[in-house]
Amino acid sequence: MRTTILLGIFALLTLLANFQAHAGVFFLSADLQGENVVPPAATSASGFANFTLTDGPSPTLDYFIQLNGVDLDGLQTPDPGDDVTGIHLHLGAPGETGPLIYGMIGPQHDLDDAVFDPVAGTVSGTWDDADIFGVLPLSTYVEDLLNGQTYLQVHTVDFQSPAAELRGQLVTVPEARSSTMWTALGALCAAMVFFTRRRV
Repeated sequence: MRTTILLGIFALLTLLANFQAHAGVFFLSADLQGENVVPPAATSASGFANFTLTDGPSPTLDYFIQLNGVDLDGLQTPDPGDDVTGIHLHLGAPGETGPLIYGMIGPQHDLDDAVFDPVAGTVSGTWDDADIFGVLPLSTYVEDLLNGQTYLQVHTVDFQSPAAELRGQLVTVPEARSSTMWTALGALCAAMVFFTRRRV
């Protein structure tokens, strides 16, 4: 019994240490709508974006963008007005406009690992400190990303920069990391009960 309890405590401490080591991983999302643009854009297009920010000495921001009602390569619809001309992250609070801090398309700063799927309407890739291209590195904007001070904009032929067709403020999603921790702790507790009962 004592051995089981000690093993359980050791496993719990290991889990908590591992969780602490990954405490710098944050999940963010953005709801892309025309009504979020400043001023609002009259469009039926929409989309969403998910981000995983890994903070540390060399931070990274993985992104996945899903777009509906716009054309990434100009070949999916006959209407040239919905062709995407730019996808950018900007610095700014909700309802405010601010400078571009990172571009996926036009100017396409993510030249090394961006993946475009025009048929599915998706864009994915990773922003890291190596992707500067005349803009300040990601590490400069970590606090802004976590405090809701950044937004994603999608520009099209009909909504050229500085205007945009879609915009979404980046917001943190703390539930994703918390639920993972509690699920793991629950599994550990169940395992401890199981092995304790087997020894009785």
